Amino acid sequence: MSNPEHHPRGVIIGSVDTTRLSTEEKRAAVRNNPGACPIVNSVHAVGEQYRPLVIYNLLDGEQRFNDLKRAVGTSSRTLSQALDSLQEKNSVHRRSKPGDHVAVYYRLTEKGQALDSVFEELAAWDERFGDAATETETNAETPATADD
Repeated sequence: MSNPEHHPRGVIIGSVDTTRLSTEEKRAAVRNNPGACPIVNSVHAVGEQYRPLVIYNLLDGEQRFNDLKRAVGTSSRTLSQALDSLQEKNSVHRRSKPGDHVAVYYRLTEKGQALDSVFEELAAWDERFGDAATETETNAETPATADD
């Protein structure tokens, strides 16, 4: 293999071949190894569960927790876990506004805002190669039959 960090069926993280590890064991291997593949680290940082949806919705600016919950379409507990994780990674900032009802607001930090261009590139890739593009391409290549 030309690159010792990659393996045909998985990723080599340090000396650990992740091919036979469970998903949680792979996540732990990435978390515990700062020398892991940068792409694996990046995907791990923003790509788990609801994090991409949270980031996407916060790209438009600060939002209250309940508005974000409706936009993401998940439970309070799941959203809280995603937000906590993004806060730990310094991608999201939390602000409380005291009053009769405590309002909690979230916004992206500079680090979180920097993902805007990444999301734009992923959207462009999806438009070109995603499922809808593949279906359109397949339909365009399928010759019409007398039954059509």
